[in-house]
Amino acid sequence: MKRETKYCNNPTKYRDEEYFERVALRKKIQEQTTRKQRTDRVRSYQEEKAYYENSKKAHLYGGQRERRATERLERSARTERALQANMSPRQERRYRQEQEVRRERAYRQEQEARRERAYRPEQEARRERTYRPEQRYFEEQELRRGRGYRKERPDKSSRTYKELKPKTKAGKVKKILIGILIFILLLAIGAGVVWFNPTLKTKAIKFALKSPLGPKVVNSIIGDNYEAYVHDKDFKDSEIRINNGAKTPEGNITIALFGVDARAEDLTIGTNADSMIIVNVDAEGNIRMGSIFRDTYLLTRGRDGDEVITKCNSAYFRGGPLGAINMLNENWDMAITDYVVVNFSGLTNIIDLLGGLRLKVTAEERDELNYHMYEQDAYAGKEYVPLEMYGDDVVLTGSQATAFSRLRSVPFESPEDGEIYSDDYGRTARQRYVLTELLAQAREQGMLHLLSLMNQLFAANSGDSKFIQTSLDIDELTALAAQAFDMNMDGAAAFPDLEHQYNAILDSGDSIVAYTLEENVVLLHQFLYGTENYTPTADLVNLAEKIRSEVARQTD
Repeated sequence: MKRETKYCNNPTKYRDEEYFERVALRKKIQEQTTRKQRTDRVRSYQEEKAYYENSKKAHLYGGQRERRATERLERSARTERALQANMSPRQERRYRQEQEVRRERAYRQEQEARRERAYRPEQEARRERTYRPEQRYFEEQELRRGRGYRKERPDKSSRTYKELKPKTKAGKVKKILIGILIFILLLAIGAGVVWFNPTLKTKAIKFALKSPLGPKVVNSIIGDNYEAYVHDKDFKDSEIRINNGAKTPEGNITIALFGVDARAEDLTIGTNADSMIIVNVDAEGNIRMGSIFRDTYLLTRGRDGDEVITKCNSAYFRGGPLGAINMLNENWDMAITDYVVVNFSGLTNIIDLLGGLRLKVTAEERDELNYHMYEQDAYAGKEYVPLEMYGDDVVLTGSQATAFSRLRSVPFESPEDGEIYSDDYGRTARQRYVLTELLAQAREQGMLHLLSLMNQLFAANSGDSKFIQTSLDIDELTALAAQAFDMNMDGAAAFPDLEHQYNAILDSGDSIVAYTLEENVVLLHQFLYGTENYTPTADLVNLAEKIRSEVARQTD
C-alpha cells in the first residue's frame, strides 16, 4: 500500500515520528521472534520425547505385529485353497487379482518394517547423543528459570537425579565392604549372645556336632591322641559271637563297659573283670545300665574258642575284651559289638580331671574307704590323702571315689530303689551310683571344656600309664558326644535278678546261679529295651540247659 504523503511545515518533526515508528515496529518483531523461539524450543522437546516413547513401544511390539502379519498370510492361504475348490473361472480371476493387491500391500508393509528395524539402532544412538539425561535435566532447569520459577535443588529420589549421579567402581567396592562389615558385626553379636546364653550355647554346639563338620571339629581337638593311645585298632569284630536271631532294637546303642583291676600291660588280657556293665542309649537319649554280677556261673570262651562254664568275670582273663563280649552275647542274647575298658587308675584320673565327684558318704563308709585307699594309693604310687568329711554332698578326689566304689563290707543304701545291699550286691550298686553321678556331673562341664579334658586324659594314656581302651572309632565317639546333651540317666539294675538267683558252692567257689537263665534274659531285655514278652533264642535255651546240667553235676 502506497504511503500517503503528509505535508507539514516542519520536516524535522515528520522524520522523528517515522523513526520512532520504525523502532517500535522493530521491537515488536523482536519480541514476537523471541516468544516464538521459546515456544518452539518447548514444543521440540515435547515432540522428541513423545517420539522416543512411541519408538520404544514400536520396538517392544514390533515382533508382535510381524507375528500377526504372518498369521494373516497363513489364514489367507488356507482361505484361498478352500475357495479355489468351488470357484468359476471369472470368480477365480477376480480373487487372484485381489490377492495380488493384498500381497503387494503386505510386501510394502514388511519392507517398511525392515527399514524401521534397521534404522532403529542408529536412531537410538542419535537420540542418546542428542538428549542425554544431563541435557534433559539442564533444559528443564532452564525452562523453569525462563518461566519465572526460582532455581531448586534436584529431588534426590527422582529418576533424573539417579541417572545423573555418577556410578564408579569405587562406590560399588565401598558398598560391598560396608555390607561385609555389617555382616561380620551381626555375626559377632550373634556369637556373643549364643556364647553367654547357656541354652543357646548348648543348642549351637549340639547342632555343630550333628552337622557334617562335627567329626572334623572333634577330630581336630582329640583325634590324634585318641587314635594313638585309646582306640583299639586290633580289635576284630568279625570274631564276635551273636546268637542266631539276637539283635539290638533299632535306634539303640549298646556298649559293654568293663572295669578291671590291672596294670597297663594287663589291660586287654590276663586279668579278671571286676565289673561288667551293659550300657544302652535309646533313640531319645535315655541311658540304662545293667550290671552283671561277676560271680555269676555262666559259659565263657578263651581266645581259641574252647568252652568253660565258670564265674563270668574270668571271661576277660581268658579272652580279653572279645571273650567278655562273647560271654555277654551268648549268655544274655545280646548283640554287642563295641566295648570300653577302664582300670581303677583310669577312674581316678577321670574324676581328678573333672575336679572331684560329689557323693553321699556315711561315717562308716568314710572309715572303710580310708582303710582300703591306703593300700590302693601305695600300690599306685600316689600320695595318701584320707577323707575327713561325710554327709549328703561330699566332694571326693579320684582315689577316694575309686575306693568308695570298691567297698563291699559296708552296707549301701541304693538311691535307685532305696534298698540296702551288702557284699558284692552292695559293691555293684555303688559302682552304678558312682558312674551315674560321674556322667551327670560331667555334663555340667560343657562340651568344649569336656573335649579339652578328654584330650588331656587321652594324652596321658600311653605306655605304662595306659588306663583306658575302646573299640569305638572317632566317628562313633562324635555321634555319642552329639547325643550327650539329650542323654539322661533312666535307671540301673543288676542281673541275675535277686529274686531269680541263688548261691551255690561249685568248683569255681562261691557262685551265683540263676534259677533259670531264660527268665533273667527276659528281665534284662525288658529293662534295657522295654521289650515285653521277649522270647529267648534257641541258642540261649540250649546254653542254659547246658549250665543247669553242669550245676546239677556238681551239687549232686
